[in-house]
Amino acid sequence: MNMPTMQELTQIWEVIIIWIKYMLMHLAIAMPIMFIVMKFLNVNKKFAKLLK
Repeated sequence: MNMPTMQELTQIWEVIIIWIKYMLMHLAIAMPIMFIVMKFLNVNKKFAKLLK
């Protein structure tokens, strides 16, 4: 069982950092959209009650 070299470790680390940045970016985009959708659904429920 040979230890990974420093270069391999840095490459793995870079991939992890890129993946984390990617996930955070998607969260930053997805969270407001989810919030807007939830608000919109709540408004729709209120309208449905008013129409009945």
